[in-house]
Amino acid sequence: AQSRKWDDVANDTSITHGFICEFDDEPEPVKTSPLNPRFLEWQANPSKWNTGENFGAIPSPENTSHLRKNPPRKSGVFTASANDNDNLPTFYDGRVSLDIPAARNQRPFGTCWAFATIGALEINYKAQKLNILGDNPDLSELHLAWFTFMDPNFCTPQRKDYVLEISSNADKAYAYLQRRTGPVNEKDMPYSAAGNDSSNANSAVKSFLGNRTAGSFDKAKISVKEKILIADTEESANKGAYEYLSSLDIAEIKSLIKKHGAVYVHYWHDKNYYDETYNSYHSSSDRGPHAVLLVGWDDNFSRDNFKVKPESNGAWLVRNSQGSNWGDKGYFWMSYNQADNGGNGMYNARAFTVEEDSDAEYTQTKGGGEKVQNIDVQWAAALFMADRDEKLISINIETTDNNAKYDIFVNNFGKLQPTDPGDAENPLISGEFSYAGSHKIDLPEPVTFHKGDYYAVIVKMTLTSDYGYPTGVSAAIANYSSPDIRKKETFFATGEPVPALWQDGIDMEGGPYKACIRVLTEPIILYAAAPAITTLGLNEANAGEQYNFTLTASGTQPIEWRRGGNFPSGLSLTRQGVLTGTISE
Repeated sequence: AQSRKWDDVANDTSITHGFICEFDDEPEPVKTSPLNPRFLEWQANPSKWNTGENFGAIPSPENTSHLRKNPPRKSGVFTASANDNDNLPTFYDGRVSLDIPAARNQRPFGTCWAFATIGALEINYKAQKLNILGDNPDLSELHLAWFTFMDPNFCTPQRKDYVLEISSNADKAYAYLQRRTGPVNEKDMPYSAAGNDSSNANSAVKSFLGNRTAGSFDKAKISVKEKILIADTEESANKGAYEYLSSLDIAEIKSLIKKHGAVYVHYWHDKNYYDETYNSYHSSSDRGPHAVLLVGWDDNFSRDNFKVKPESNGAWLVRNSQGSNWGDKGYFWMSYNQADNGGNGMYNARAFTVEEDSDAEYTQTKGGGEKVQNIDVQWAAALFMADRDEKLISINIETTDNNAKYDIFVNNFGKLQPTDPGDAENPLISGEFSYAGSHKIDLPEPVTFHKGDYYAVIVKMTLTSDYGYPTGVSAAIANYSSPDIRKKETFFATGEPVPALWQDGIDMEGGPYKACIRVLTEPIILYAAAPAITTLGLNEANAGEQYNFTLTASGTQPIEWRRGGNFPSGLSLTRQGVLTGTISE
């Protein structure tokens, strides 16, 4: 902002009159997006979300209702439309199509959010036909539920006495996944290690862990590449009721189930409205906040199959976390109209994409923060120092609305410590994401830094809608989040075409705020001489053949094995030369 003064004293010939300009460095106050109304209800009355039953899901603070006004597009057209129901089957069962693993059992703890998140990862793995964990991945819900709150490097739990009863959601779980605390395999930290008694679970888990921390476990060789946000229903003027799911919404969720295998969702469960004959559920009850997975649908599931008849036919196939002896081998049918029941229906929907991560031991993440709110500035930056000779290979960013465009800049300051992120004139990479959420962007070419170098990653977000909050931030929210925010760590700015004035997130009015920018780096391994290249052909490999052996090569220099050419689908190769998998058709 700037102010102007002038001098027009009459009859004074001793000075030259004119304008005197004074510029101040006071930026405009930052505006934050409204929080999720359901989250505010939880803040005001958390006991309503703690029913004493095996549930445990709480709302996200982020309000996503604006996404309904700006449906995701792809190549300039909607990814789903009211007519897409004509292109999708009327019936789809992921249990058959994907051979989904048997439903797990969260009892006796309130860890449905952890089971739904881990289940979404395992099912997406199956949907993509990945191979690195074998045919049936089994990841540890206990490691996620415990270290989401008990990793001393990142979190301070609300209650240290009953960790497995701390209510949570997919966003908390994603923060654990994004900072690469996990996932780990079930066999390494089985759910049974917590026992069957809430009052003794803490001591049981601590006894199992001994001196081990979250990082003591070998990570499963997958990571999350994307978290997609799906619009919540929105309050209308009709006595606070919520809008009905349109055919557009239903088609969009169906397409995400087909692509990702499962959609994570919250709803309110009241056993009095569950029909055991048809394994069906439809209710406007506000008892029992529960996280489950949508894995299929039936457009013709009759409204007569519910205890309380919905307005129309149609139901989602739902994977529960009460074990395979509950319902239809752990599954049930939930009415399409469940999302419309006065705000007590289906909400907090998320979808995940995983990827193979065979080199997890080589990479490390820096920066980031759990996104809890959006602000009205379009520039965000994070400063880093390389603690080794390393290559920047990918960047995680957040988009707050569908169809958001991004530009990413990287500035290298060498050994000179910067006071702000610097210029942003020539983007390193630009693009657009159809869906709001969190996205991992692999750089076309790595950016190299030497140990002790300072560098900045700058992200400019441009929205294609009238939603006024393009940048997601991590911030302190009572009883929910308390991020570690430091001086000269993250910065924010407005301005076109370049940022006008960088503000330190720790000093911002309404803050402090932390930019949700995370980088992934791998070390630069220097050799005295260039290593020889050794090749191995698999031209005679046939579909269905299984491989499990370690490649070796002669010589004294370290060997790094890499895939090249027409590498057979279904196989994976680590840098250490471990070749495993079954060749796909």
